[in-house]
Amino acid sequence: MDEGLTGMDDELKQYLVAIHQDVVGIKQSVAVMDNRLIAVEENGSKMDGHLTTIDGRLTAIEQNSSTMDGRLIAIEQNSSTMDGRLIAIEQNASAMEERLGQRIEKVETKLLTAFHTWSRSMEIRVRSTSSAVSNFDERLSLVEERISELERRKAS
Repeated sequence: MDEGLTGMDDELKQYLVAIHQDVVGIKQSVAVMDNRLIAVEENGSKMDGHLTTIDGRLTAIEQNSSTMDGRLIAIEQNSSTMDGRLIAIEQNASAMEERLGQRIEKVETKLLTAFHTWSRSMEIRVRSTSSAVSNFDERLSLVEERISELERRKAS
């Protein structure tokens, strides 16, 4: 039986040696994995730092965006104010144009009235002058006839 035990002992020893080698391999694998986990944790810490930086930048962007929104609202309000002012200017311009048109019409009416009055008096003067000239022409014709008659008598 000793021989059976010895053969078994050898097999058992070989089996235990194989298990021992497996355990050593597993320990080495665990050590490698521990190293990898440590590296992952270190990288995770670095990533946490990067994420914190990114979060800070995103917060700054959000603040800038809020500031820009405020500025855009102010611009829109200024635009509305400017639109109101432009409407008021257009209304003032229309009112001024209407008043100017009325004034021009009044001036035209006054000028036409003044010219009409002047033309009536001038017409009366021209008629009277024309009448006087006509009478003068008649008298001149008579004088010319007398002179011609006298010249004929003298010549005959």
